[in-house]
Amino acid sequence: MRDAYHEELDSIGEGLVEMARLVGSAVGRATTAMLDADLKLAESVIAADQKVDDLQHDLEARAIALLARQQPVATDLRIVVTSLRMSADLERSGDLAQHVAKLARLRFPESAVPRDLHATILEMGQLAQRLMAKAAEVIITEGRRPGCSSWSRTTTRWTCCTGLLFQHLI
Repeated sequence: MRDAYHEELDSIGEGLVEMARLVGSAVGRATTAMLDADLKLAESVIAADQKVDDLQHDLEARAIALLARQQPVATDLRIVVTSLRMSADLERSGDLAQHVAKLARLRFPESAVPRDLHATILEMGQLAQRLMAKAAEVIITEGRRPGCSSWSRTTTRWTCCTGLLFQHLI
């Protein structure tokens, strides 16, 4: 029974890694769509957000079921509760990438970004992608360690980055 429990914990972690990678890809593609006025790419980002949403709902349901069935304590409880928060944060980040893609679609055939801000927005998009890659790395390497605070630092940087991005665009 405990083996199945730990397999489910590991599976939830793998789902979070997949979400982080999907969101990182969406951020990169949304940034490109916005800068290059690429309508097809913007549409693909918008459509792909449903997969991130579905994955978040699945992970949330599995984490809640794990809480109800196994009643984890201490480190395992922190892992499950953190996974709930992480999946919600990643889903929100995916929504932000989708909003950037929608902005690209709205402004098409023009670029949504003034030419003098292209380099700044490109850099911010690349930073956001690196932060998503770091989030996946943290989940893989530190996800089972008690007291891991790397995720919260990564999420804070991502939130600041997307906030700055929207200030420049809106």
